[in-house]
Amino acid sequence: MLSDDVRLLYQEMILDHGRSPRHFGELVPADRVIEGINPVCGDVVKLYLNVQPNQTIQAQFTGHGCAISMAATSLLLELIQGQSVEDALHLIDQYRQMVKGELTVMPDVLGKLVSLSGVKGYPSRIKCATLGCHALKAVLSDQATQQVSTETED
Repeated sequence: MLSDDVRLLYQEMILDHGRSPRHFGELVPADRVIEGINPVCGDVVKLYLNVQPNQTIQAQFTGHGCAISMAATSLLLELIQGQSVEDALHLIDQYRQMVKGELTVMPDVLGKLVSLSGVKGYPSRIKCATLGCHALKAVLSDQATQQVSTETED
């Protein structure tokens, strides 16, 4: 169980990243672009990625939505910068398991994304917290067209 101090710290981090997302803005040029939508909440993110020949990732995003969707995408992109595609896909899977309440131990790889672990207690917010994941997983797995939705389970 999280202490009140830790819970407050996490809340402040989410609000900070929600108001001032990191890696926000269009990446030009980008070799991969995808839009993710959460029709339930109205969140929209557009991811811009460059995957280098050594498979390391450079990513940015644009969009609008609730603090949770903006913060989650910001924190996610912060962690995958310079990571390999394989490592980023592993991180995405770990993160999605965490927000769905399927993890009992938080892996170190999640870093600041652990601040969103409380989302599991609010099922209606899980789609907000995983919007960026849906888009990122699709585009990194080469399963993407131009748009993905949180309403499509993968």
